[in-house]
Amino acid sequence: MFFIIAIGMLWIMHGYVAWRFIPALGFSSSQTILAYTAVFILSLLPILPIALRMSGNESKLIDKFSFVGYTSLGFFTLSFFIFVAKDLVFQLIALFGHIINEDNPFDNSKRDFIKKSINI
Repeated sequence: MFFIIAIGMLWIMHGYVAWRFIPALGFSSSQTILAYTAVFILSLLPILPIALRMSGNESKLIDKFSFVGYTSLGFFTLSFFIFVAKDLVFQLIALFGHIINEDNPFDNSKRDFIKKSINI
């Protein structure tokens, strides 16, 4: 159950960062697929050392997977919170800007009526 929840959280976090970051790079379609595949593999790396150690495998290679996995986890965690904070701030600014700057549209027919009535 731990692995399902952990992988789900990692996929949500990595997927959101990839969804916000990769299209901004302007890759071609094959490069985009390759980038999303790399993000998917990076999302599995933090869990891989735990699974390998639980199965009884112990080697120096697991330490290298741990290093790369936890480094990528740090990058994606930081990026995730930056993107979420940016999106929330922009949404709040748009919401409050719409509420505060509620301008009433001018009714030109009333303006024309007043101009004509003054000229009489």
